[in-house]
Amino acid sequence: METLNQLFLKAVELIPTGLTLIIFILLIVGLRFILNKKYTEEDLSFFEYPPPETGPVELYELKGDPREELNIADNRAVLVNQLIRTIEDLYSQARKRKPLKPEIDEDLKEQLRALGYIK
Repeated sequence: METLNQLFLKAVELIPTGLTLIIFILLIVGLRFILNKKYTEEDLSFFEYPPPETGPVELYELKGDPREELNIADNRAVLVNQLIRTIEDLYSQARKRKPLKPEIDEDLKEQLRALGYIK
């Protein structure tokens, strides 16, 4: 019988792209994955007191730990590494894409001129 990790890894391999879909699958199997980044000085200036230190990755099993008190990322290293690689691939693909240029027809241009957005 396959473990939850094996089933999830198979599901991730079948998904062509889509961070939203990955998050959705994690929720279905009862996991919450958080990929943290370091706070910048600008981020920290927002807080009166600095936020608590967290590890770079957090993974919680929501059914048994609904308050997210026990980070199981170290125990599920294969799954965490696969998730990180998938997310990095998604961001890499997104950076390579050229932004779509919106098509603006004459009616829309007229409306924008009337509102003073364009000359």
